[in-house]
Formats: sequence, structure tokens, C-alpha cells
Amino acid sequence: MKRYELTKEQWEHIKELLPPETAGMPVEGSRGGLNTKVHAIVDGLGNPVEFMLSAGNDHDSVHAVELLKKVEISGSNVLADCTYGAKTI
Repeated sequence: MKRYELTKEQWEHIKELLPPETAGMPVEGSRGGLNTKVHAIVDGLGNPVEFMLSAGNDHDSVHAVELLKKVEISGSNVLADCTYGAKTI
């Protein structure tokens, strides 16, 4: 999800959760330069519920269990792409 795809209210909510400075943020180098991934859980309307940052070269499934533990999902349907099809998830 790109910043421009968020409503002002959604961005204000996410912005409060971001660290105040970039020092210590999970940033990794690649052929394209430094990058970071944003992993997010959203509700049925696409509103952000929880998110985390990781180094850009980390595989998405590595952080899925940790992120899913942050929200109550029992009795819910979880939709994800095939990246999250690991047994641990």
C-alpha cells in the first residue's frame, strides 16, 4: 500500500505508530538501494489494525506469525497471498 492510497485519517493513525526518527529502523541494502518492508493487518474495510516494519530483504512469511499474534483473530477469516502459506502460519 502506498502513502497516497491512504486517507488522511488512516495516515494520521499510522503516523502516530511510526518511530520518531529513522535511526535503528530496519533498513537493508539491495541493488535498488536501501529499502524497508511494511507488513500490515487491515480490517474488512482496509483500515490498518496493526503493522510492523522489517528489512527489505526479509521474506514476508518470517514476520507473519509475530504480526498475527498482535491481534485477536480467532473466529475470523484471514486472507493472504501464497507467500503466507507456510505450515507455521
